[in-house]
Amino acid sequence: MEKFQYVSFDIFDTLIKRNVSTPREVFKLVEEKYNLLNPTKPRMAFYKQRIEAERKAVYLSDWEEVTFDAIYDQMEMSEVERKTLQELEIETELQVCIPNYPIQEIYKRCVVGGKTIVITSDMYLPQWAICKILTNCGYAHYHRLYLSSTVGLKKITGNLFKYVLSDMQIDKSELVHIGDSKRADIFACMKKGIKSIYLSHTVINTTFINRTMLGNASEHSPYIFINNMLSKYHSRSKLFLWGYEALGPLLLGFCHWIHSKVHEQNIERTFFLARDMYLVVQVYQRLYPDESVQYLEISRKSLRRAYILESNQIHSVFDTMGRREYSIGAVCDAIGLETGGVVEGCAALGVNIAASDEFTNKNTIVYDALNYVILEMLRKEGDLSLDYLKSMGMSANIKMAIVDVGWHGTLQNMLEKILRTKVMGMYFGNTKRASFSKMDTCGYWFDTDDERLVLSQLSMMYILEVMLFPKIGTTSGYVYEENHIIPLYAKCEMGDGFEKVEEFQIGAMQFIDDYINKSPYKNLPFLKNDAVMAYEKLAFQPTLYQAKMLSSLPYEDGDIKPLALEKNIFYYLLRPRSLLNDYKQARWKPGFIKQVFPFIKNPHQLDLLVKNRKN
Repeated sequence: MEKFQYVSFDIFDTLIKRNVSTPREVFKLVEEKYNLLNPTKPRMAFYKQRIEAERKAVYLSDWEEVTFDAIYDQMEMSEVERKTLQELEIETELQVCIPNYPIQEIYKRCVVGGKTIVITSDMYLPQWAICKILTNCGYAHYHRLYLSSTVGLKKITGNLFKYVLSDMQIDKSELVHIGDSKRADIFACMKKGIKSIYLSHTVINTTFINRTMLGNASEHSPYIFINNMLSKYHSRSKLFLWGYEALGPLLLGFCHWIHSKVHEQNIERTFFLARDMYLVVQVYQRLYPDESVQYLEISRKSLRRAYILESNQIHSVFDTMGRREYSIGAVCDAIGLETGGVVEGCAALGVNIAASDEFTNKNTIVYDALNYVILEMLRKEGDLSLDYLKSMGMSANIKMAIVDVGWHGTLQNMLEKILRTKVMGMYFGNTKRASFSKMDTCGYWFDTDDERLVLSQLSMMYILEVMLFPKIGTTSGYVYEENHIIPLYAKCEMGDGFEKVEEFQIGAMQFIDDYINKSPYKNLPFLKNDAVMAYEKLAFQPTLYQAKMLSSLPYEDGDIKPLALEKNIFYYLLRPRSLLNDYKQARWKPGFIKQVFPFIKNPHQLDLLVKNRKN
């Protein structure tokens, strides 16, 4: 290209990308806009009318190209309607158009290099509208703009190129044309002896969504938008790009779903629960800034005291814990009591226990002593969690909903008992314990009463929780400070690993900002499958590089362990029992499997086979 002084660029799918699956999607958007603006009129089927009008205009035209006005002349409507729809179509075109970022870099090099740039396109839109689109997308430095709708000649016939050469008074050997259409940009140039450079209009920039999946995406799918936008961020880290493509759409889809549920159920106040909803509430507030939402800094540990006191039964602590076999010391630690004080209190009642003894209700004498001592200590020390909940606006007098990652709904059960009122629970994934069956819950990703049906999803939930963490520890309790109740936090388990999580989150939030500011579908919910597709690919079918990058991230569930840290295959060949033990311990099992057996393309399927065999 260096030897050519004159460089011609095509516009659409070359200099410009549209954030829609096909150009005709613009007509559907115009139809929606028009009908929203005119709710009292019969619904206009603009999409079909617009396509048919263009077909008629082309048939009747004496020119090779038709004009924007000629198309609209074929539509039977009033002059006011015609003008309104034309304005809406151009407005929508301006909205959906973004730069094709890699080609914009070539364009900029041509400008800096002193090339004479012309823009040549087959297009029905008026010249002034195309000029505005180009300017909005950062293309202000060009010598001339040649449109088929203005000249009356088209690229595909070769006549527009012939006109360009004549008008510029240059020889065909001085011009190179860049475009994405083999017929209109390449073969037409060849016929006129003009050098051309072909650009594929189906460049795949996504990591998790392949060409077939992109081609089959629904019309409101975010992945057309993502594929167009990712080229802008090609120099960013892999974690940023994964967050943009995988976590961003999941958060957006989830928030759209929450919004619809809030309005369906007439929810008056929505509470997003710490820590997992720290990022989600930010997304929700950007989408719906006028809604009444709160970020509620609670945890199972911070509410256990109030829950036990309300239940008046120490055994209720097991409603809030992952398993039911704990030592007395572990239970005391879980509710923030000094084990020595509990042991001494029981001894005063004539019951001798040790911190290492199993906490059980099988021995009624020991259990009754523990129950009495612990409840008395909790009453004496007091608890501020109920006061904190009330200070945040939780009340039995309003209809409330909570939002969390989910699984069993443990925190919802605790809140309902403490507040003595019903709360609606909205979760990424929902599977209720039998003892929680009366709670009002719903799930976005999955929603079932039979946990066995979704055990395969558990690995995905673990890694999701990690990717949603803020750089702050879990809420451990509350204190008064300057007449306010504020949360106390445990030490954050993330350490240096948070740098990876933060980069992933930054990518996700960049997607949210881009989608809100640039997508024509920003207010339209997309299909759940579109929201979770890329994240499921990362969680279930990671590459070896992805598995190694993310497996060392810590996960806290009573104790802190890596998501899926493995030893090398040679170690496991000598110690097969260690392989089974490490597999069981891994929170992110597909990530573990991929590291041990990198040749397995779908580690999630192997994980399913193991689970099904166990069942």
